[in-house]
Amino acid sequence: MEPETTTRPWGSFIRFTNNELSTVKLLFITKGEKLSLQYHENREEFWRVISGSPEITIGEKIIQ
Repeated sequence: MEPETTTRPWGSFIRFTNNELSTVKLLFITKGEKLSLQYHENREEFWRVISGSPEITIGEKIIQ
């Protein structure tokens, strides 16, 4: 699959894989915007902040 860029109201993302064992995306969140809270019962997620200092909510915990 060729990388695909998708624009959203909060910014954009580049998806490198889709419907495989894993999905790989780079998210670009515009300063001041928010992503919706999500919960997945049958999927794990791994996030790495490359730049910036976002506020991240995991359950009831807020991380700066």
